[in-house]
Amino acid sequence: MNETETETFVEAEKKPEKVRANYLGGIAGAVIGAGIAAVIYMVVLRFGRIMLSIWLPLLPIGGYYMLGKRINTLGAILITIVCGVIFFFAIRFGFAWNVQANALPGYSIKEVYDSIADLCDKHKEIETAYYKCMALGYGVSMLVTAVIAFIAREKD
Repeated sequence: MNETETETFVEAEKKPEKVRANYLGGIAGAVIGAGIAAVIYMVVLRFGRIMLSIWLPLLPIGGYYMLGKRINTLGAILITIVCGVIFFFAIRFGFAWNVQANALPGYSIKEVYDSIADLCDKHKEIETAYYKCMALGYGVSMLVTAVIAFIAREKD
């Protein structure tokens, strides 16, 4: 084997370099994806079909991957945190919209959103529906987000 062939052989044996994760870009992508998912989530929740939204965590995961280039363990944790914050407010807003349309048509969505705690204290059926919505919607969404993000991550 001459020197050129040896160099080619050595180059072929090298593994490709890992792409460095871009955390800031990943967070921006996760926020964009979670924002789109939140809007869809609120509309789905408005019509009472909360379990149809189980696939929505794929949007922030995809957004993180597109702008962050790589999902590692820290990326999976960041995706879960971003989704947790955004989905919390999306579920509360969607619930308020649903209550406003079905139970309190004389109030604005903002009034209902701001007074969810008071409404839960005064109306047990609203309290039951709220906690069911939060447990199913938020709990399932966070579980699905965390599981998918950790499955999608590349080993460090």
